[in-house]
Amino acid sequence: MKQAKDEVVAMCNTLRKKLLTDKQLLYLYNMVIIPKLEYRTQLTFLSRRECDNIIKPFRKLFKQKLHLATSIPNAILENRLIYNFRDFYELQLQSKISNFLLQINDKRLLGDITNIRIK
Repeated sequence: MKQAKDEVVAMCNTLRKKLLTDKQLLYLYNMVIIPKLEYRTQLTFLSRRECDNIIKPFRKLFKQKLHLATSIPNAILENRLIYNFRDFYELQLQSKISNFLLQINDKRLLGDITNIRIK
């Protein structure tokens, strides 16, 4: 969890001084930060609170760059019609479930090991 949070904080410190548009920030979040976080948290399951705590610095930076109040609800950012800011907790769940389905449906060694561990 600390490595994931440090990853986000380092990216925020880099982006803080840059002149970026909302679309550029959103692209960096969805295509750079989220895949890095998914890789870092492959073996650990994080609660909603932990995921929100990890993403909090970037949300704050995003709101500051847009000159929005930091007190506006995060649901505005996550709305698909406005910004489509992807929720890290939901992405983590989706990733873990899809990896589990791949493991359980594998016909080779990985599938056998997964079935043994389940039993």
